[in-house]
Amino acid sequence: MTKKLTEAQLAEQLAISRRHLARLKRAGMPVDSLEGARQWRETNVTGGPADGADLLQLRAEVLTKRVELLQLELDERRRNLIDVGEAERIWVGAGQACRVRLEHAERTFRARHPGLPEGVYCTVGELHREVLNLLADDILRAGEEPDSKG
Repeated sequence: MTKKLTEAQLAEQLAISRRHLARLKRAGMPVDSLEGARQWRETNVTGGPADGADLLQLRAEVLTKRVELLQLELDERRRNLIDVGEAERIWVGAGQACRVRLEHAERTFRARHPGLPEGVYCTVGELHREVLNLLADDILRAGEEPDSKG
């Protein structure tokens, strides 16, 4: 005499959840034997795994797709980033452009606004020199060759 399977054991043998087993039972699948359940599923269920081996294959495929998706997300994020060297070149270029403009700001201001009191020109020049001093030396010099640093 064979021991009757519980529904939990049957679900485990079929590699399905208990909830899914209950749905199949309501649809007419016999739950009194593993063979009967498998036969009913082969006849009445299409597109789903028939046993645990199929389920493991399906899980492997799902995991493979998840890995592919994560790789795509990583690739997309990498495309949104720029190389550190490129960022440094941009930063240095911007810093050097600011330095050049600020170094000539007093002369440009004198040319555009002639006839102002000398103190105004001096103040503008001092303010621009203060801004130049605030710019980090390492940013302004990052693009220079090591031999040219004093």
